Amino acid sequence: MDPNPWPQRYKIIVLASLVVTVLVLGAKIVQFSQAIGRDMFSQHVTDVAYDIDVVGVGGGRIMLARTVETERIGLWSIESETAQGQVAEIISMSDTEVERVFKAIDGELSGGDKVRMLGDVFFGDPKEALNITFESVRAVTSNGVNPAWYVDGDGETWVIYVHGRAGDGRGEALRLLPALKEQRLPVLVISYRSDGTAPEAPGAAVGWGYDEWMDVRAAVRFAESEGAERVVLVGSDLGANAIMTYLHEAGDLTAVSGVVLEAPVLDVQATVDRAAADFGVPGILRPFTSGLVRVRFGVDWPDVNQIDRASQFDVPILLLVGTEDPMTPVSVMQEFAEAVPDGLVTVVTVEGGLPGTLWNVDPAAYENTVLEFITRRIAS
Repeated sequence: MDPNPWPQRYKIIVLASLVVTVLVLGAKIVQFSQAIGRDMFSQHVTDVAYDIDVVGVGGGRIMLARTVETERIGLWSIESETAQGQVAEIISMSDTEVERVFKAIDGELSGGDKVRMLGDVFFGDPKEALNITFESVRAVTSNGVNPAWYVDGDGETWVIYVHGRAGDGRGEALRLLPALKEQRLPVLVISYRSDGTAPEAPGAAVGWGYDEWMDVRAAVRFAESEGAERVVLVGSDLGANAIMTYLHEAGDLTAVSGVVLEAPVLDVQATVDRAAADFGVPGILRPFTSGLVRVRFGVDWPDVNQIDRASQFDVPILLLVGTEDPMTPVSVMQEFAEAVPDGLVTVVTVEGGLPGTLWNVDPAAYENTVLEFITRRIAS
């Protein structure tokens, strides 16, 4: 009698199933690597979606379809492909529509248009956007020459602003600039490698401070060469991370009086791991996945893990936190603050805030908080 063929067939079926599973998971990991590269490790966000319906415009008001974006409180830009304006206070809201205060900036919006909302509300350079006189200057780094805006002021303490990853690059600083100018503070708004203004770095990937900190160092050295005795560093998102790594790596920090950090990513690897879980990568494969991302984008996780390096901070920090931050939960921000020695961190939470747009939620409150911190640092 012929031996039963089914055990051998079972082996073939199991082996084939394993091969298919490996291929499927491998494809999943590759897809995730591409997605995380676009969402976290790329400076240049190219997707522009005009997906909000304008219902009507008139009398200093605009009626928009109700979405998560249009019901956000605060001051925001709104733009179509041909026009731009600003939306402010919410006047009324129904299940489907939101009515807001509206100011036209350029062109004309009308019912039926498709728009998007932005955190940047001023565009161009300081002179074009705000009629603030400035000087174009340059900071020399090992990666090339980084353009910067310098707004003159009084005193020997400069504010150095390091923009985040999203939005209009240095234009992000235009929101805070009038308040700094009113206080007659010298302000340097810098660019850094691969941000679309400064020279591209090899690979041009976002390092979350791993490389960008060297451009912060160049900016501080430039300020010192121009007479600054002390500096207060202000940064959001990626800019905040660049500042934090600068504080670890620069060595001599005698010029740094304090730092303002808006929505830094405190543990990049943990953020990648959470994203992998949301993407459906099985837990057993996440260490391999984060290792692949690390190698692909050239970032050493321990160097940009600000939680593990919390004990190394020794300058006063104002940490601005949004409750809707998708990268780092408020609870993690609080844990970090408690881990920094000597109570050096002051945490201010902005309800409903997203990274890089905490100013938009309540501009006056944001400016008062930042200016009070800077004033204390100048007086100390």
